[in-house]
Amino acid sequence: MSTFYLKKENMKFIATTTSLAIIAAAVASPAAAFTDYLMSRFLPRSALPMAISDATATSLADGIFIFGGCVADQQYDSASGFYFCPDVTNASLKYYPATDSYANLASMPRKRYRHAAAALGSKIYLLGGRDLFDNIVEEIDVYDTSKDEWSTLQCKFAGATSDSAAETVGSTIVYVAGYDVAYTAIAKVWAFDGTCEGTVEHSELNEARGDVGITRNCDGKSLSVFGGFTHINGFEAPLATLETLSSLSSTAWEAQSTPANLGRGDKVFVELHCRQYVFGGEHPNHGGPVSSVEANDAGFWHQVGSMTAPRFRFFGGRYGDEVYLFGGQRPIQNGPYGTPGSHFPVTSIVEQYREVPRDVSASAATTNLANQLADLKESEAHAESLAKGALAIAVLATVVAALALATKSKRGAAARDNHPQVDIGDKSLHAI
Repeated sequence: MSTFYLKKENMKFIATTTSLAIIAAAVASPAAAFTDYLMSRFLPRSALPMAISDATATSLADGIFIFGGCVADQQYDSASGFYFCPDVTNASLKYYPATDSYANLASMPRKRYRHAAAALGSKIYLLGGRDLFDNIVEEIDVYDTSKDEWSTLQCKFAGATSDSAAETVGSTIVYVAGYDVAYTAIAKVWAFDGTCEGTVEHSELNEARGDVGITRNCDGKSLSVFGGFTHINGFEAPLATLETLSSLSSTAWEAQSTPANLGRGDKVFVELHCRQYVFGGEHPNHGGPVSSVEANDAGFWHQVGSMTAPRFRFFGGRYGDEVYLFGGQRPIQNGPYGTPGSHFPVTSIVEQYREVPRDVSASAATTNLANQLADLKESEAHAESLAKGALAIAVLATVVAALALATKSKRGAAARDNHPQVDIGDKSLHAI
């Protein structure tokens, strides 16, 4: 704590600069308040039974259900100039957060990756994605978690895309965006009630995008979509924009005025404690994976740390008060992008993210300063100069500012600083 002492007519002004700074940040800037009082923690968890990317993770009941994905390093194809997955799986897994363990489930009816999944009741619906030959998968496969059984709806999904996203609101699955078979980004949004007859076009995003993320917000009815790539700019600059739908009764997606600090695609996007988090992803296109984490809190974007390993094309979701991040692809190996023989290695890494509030808070700091002012009023003969609320704080702040300038000279008041500094940057607990 930095404390300055000034004697004037036997009155001692005690200005605690730490408390003043905290109050100023909390009152004047919600962004500063968030950053000052939240830290991030990443904890290692048991690795996946196999390395997987481009799968889905759906939280339901006592576990997280993992379906499909790419299970081989993404290889460069000189003929097309693109990277491709040489092996797609139909494997199904269940991860139990309570025991940090996995169980094998019944295999999916078909192999797919880069798809979307969402739950209605005890069933999980798989929508869109691609097969090993890069075809769009139009079949809607349904997993019954109570029976460990798969079924397939009799109809095909006309709006199927790849690299899309899906989320549940009430009894409706909302399926958004993605790429068509030719990798043209789509803006269309569909509503799906689990039946062939209940699949309808709902609305359109303001921006067409694939490699997109969606989350249901804490009010239980609104949805937010973030990031992704688009053919409109040649896939070169990932989007940093967020759009929100207030409820399913509306068809108007509202764009948030403030973009994120970093545009990205192929990331994990979830809601946690009424904040929207984006983890890792690809930035820019061909630039490889990043590890940074941002949170959107009431319209303000904040850097809140980094994952222990940069990843993209990974998958994850919220379970309780934590977020689990599975698999994905690591930075390119055997040469720069576009080099024959280069590849993106698929990983089995699993991390758990948890918010860790500090012991201090803005309210606590305000109470602390108020108590100090009360002590002054009781103990000093001229305490009336510190009365009347805001005026007292203004006077105190002026004194502190003057003293701060005075310390630059040899005649300034002595400053003693033993306030512990806490780094809010990377909080990795293990290295990979």
